[in-house]
Amino acid sequence: MPSFKEFIKDVDSPPLSLVRWVVHIVFLRMSAVCPICLGQIEHLTKLDPCFHAFCFNCITQWAKVSARCPLCVRPIVAFLHDIDLASRSFKRILVPLSSFLGKFF
Repeated sequence: MPSFKEFIKDVDSPPLSLVRWVVHIVFLRMSAVCPICLGQIEHLTKLDPCFHAFCFNCITQWAKVSARCPLCVRPIVAFLHDIDLASRSFKRILVPLSSFLGKFF
């Protein structure tokens, strides 16, 4: 399977940032491994604000234990889920503030 850099260098035309975003999502759906379960990502979910990708079930279970990204440790504000390239839409699921407060009090 081609690397992401090989995959994207064949892209030309439209606004490059949009094309790169679409290619990135397609590439993730084809070959990405979830850093939590180490399997192929199922139900792609990206974190806001860091945009790291995980399986929806894996990251929601993780968020019950920690409200921080397991890769970069940034606080998780929301999950970006049900990403639909055709309509350029997604669901944004906010992480409850209680997830953060419970860790301090």
